[in-house]
Amino acid sequence: MKEVELENSLVLESLELYNRKYEILKKEQRELLTKIDQKVEELKTSNEMIEDWTKTLARALAKQVEELKDSNSELISGIEQELIHACDDKLGQIESRTVSFIETTDKLQVKSEKRFESYLGRKKAIDILVYINLSIVPLLVIYLVFFKK
Repeated sequence: MKEVELENSLVLESLELYNRKYEILKKEQRELLTKIDQKVEELKTSNEMIEDWTKTLARALAKQVEELKDSNSELISGIEQELIHACDDKLGQIESRTVSFIETTDKLQVKSEKRFESYLGRKKAIDILVYINLSIVPLLVIYLVFFKK
């Protein structure tokens, strides 16, 4: 019986030892769970801060993009107006030069027509003189041959 009591006491001591170890492990587990919960909470707040910062950044970027879009459209419309004005000016210059060229061409055409008509008038006069000469020369030759002796 002493042996059984001895064994019982040993079993009891080992059970108490295991119970103490179990309590220590349980306490360490609770501490670890508490630390894990704290880390989870820190991560949650960190994620919330990052999410807020991301939203703020997205809003700021959207605002900047809108401002850039507005300024670019203003710039483009300004350039468009300048191009239209420049094209109108250049078209006006082309039109005035074209009118001037057409007037100069018309003047040259009138001058050429006058010169041509003058040439034709002189040619007719010369032709008439040649015909007169051709008709007079035989008469003169006949006169000289028959009447001058």
